[in-house]
Amino acid sequence: MKRVFATVGTTSFDPFVESICSLPFLTATLQCRCASTQKPPSDQPALSLQCTLDQQLLWRSCEILHSSKSSSCTQLPLGFSQHSSSTDPDRESEESVVEVLIQYGMGSCPSQFLPPAVGGAVQSDASDDEGFISARFPIDNGAAKHVTMNIKWYRFKTSLTADMEGADLILCHAGAGTLLEALSLKSTNDRVINAVINSELMDNHQSELADELEKRKHIRVTKEVKELTTFSGARDFWTEVNDFVPKPFVDGCGMSQVDAKVSNFQRIIDRVMS
Repeated sequence: MKRVFATVGTTSFDPFVESICSLPFLTATLQCRCASTQKPPSDQPALSLQCTLDQQLLWRSCEILHSSKSSSCTQLPLGFSQHSSSTDPDRESEESVVEVLIQYGMGSCPSQFLPPAVGGAVQSDASDDEGFISARFPIDNGAAKHVTMNIKWYRFKTSLTADMEGADLILCHAGAGTLLEALSLKSTNDRVINAVINSELMDNHQSELADELEKRKHIRVTKEVKELTTFSGARDFWTEVNDFVPKPFVDGCGMSQVDAKVSNFQRIIDRVMS
């Protein structure tokens, strides 16, 4: 997984945003990305991030490449680290970058939830609706090798389609509108959709639709936000995401001409709502 897009739509879901910005989740995301780009000989272990046994030390060893607030962050697109070859001759290749993009809606700005090692470097304040930070982490098998994490956030956009289409993993709340938008995307890659249930909503109604979609293997479901906020839970999450093979969400596939006029989404809603 290279690009993660987390979205709450037009709502507020601070525990979800906080979990995405938590030290365990971001660390597991870095480790997952690092492992996927290293192909050692069969008699050698895969490279791991420096100080993986001391997560706090790992983050203290990072180098902040760039940080910006709403007035300038749009000048630095996601996936680009602003440092020149003159100061960094061994600049990371595209394969050594992991990107986390967060759309946080009506909730609190993600910058306040980031680990202190990076959150303290963010040039923003409570009034900023978007921001960006890029940090570089060393790999233990050579000082010249690094993995870069770019984290960007914004409150709203007129459309989320482009960000969804560019993601390898869509992490979202389980609202019907968000799920429908994500499932309607063209399947141009092995994109995984993972819904996180907001159990605090009335009657926990989000789980009914999400569970039905998971049974059909269109999406994965995380029942509780706290599953992403422990080191073991975050590692298990990424293991399961990498193993998940979603089934295509195709309207009318294998249906009669009459039934084909009814989309998969409508059939699922009809079944859930009886």
